[in-house]
Amino acid sequence: MAGWILVFDEDVHTRLAIARVFSRRGFIVIEISNVADVFECADRLDLACVFVGVDAPERNGIALLSLLRESYPDLPVVVMADRFTGRLEAHRHGAWCRLQRPISGAVMEEFVTELCTAQDRAAA
Repeated sequence: MAGWILVFDEDVHTRLAIARVFSRRGFIVIEISNVADVFECADRLDLACVFVGVDAPERNGIALLSLLRESYPDLPVVVMADRFTGRLEAHRHGAWCRLQRPISGAVMEEFVTELCTAQDRAAA
């Protein structure tokens, strides 16, 4: 089972890496640049996961995580950061997991496998 992946991040290299790995596994990846589009897509699409940069444009990624949790409590949200900071805060606000940039291809492959496994369990 695949689905839609939403990426809200200021780093073009991170967005491209996510798109490349998830596209190979059958996911459709949408890159979003503003908060309103995040919620519009979440309302219209059956999202498998949302990636949010902690230092995302327009809004702090942790604040966006909190808003997503309120509106879509079952949606996996992955927080990405350049530094170690924000790990506990991301966890406290309901992040499915937190990845530290730069995110290696191996870590991304491991993550997509974990997400697919979680989807399969939920569908069973």
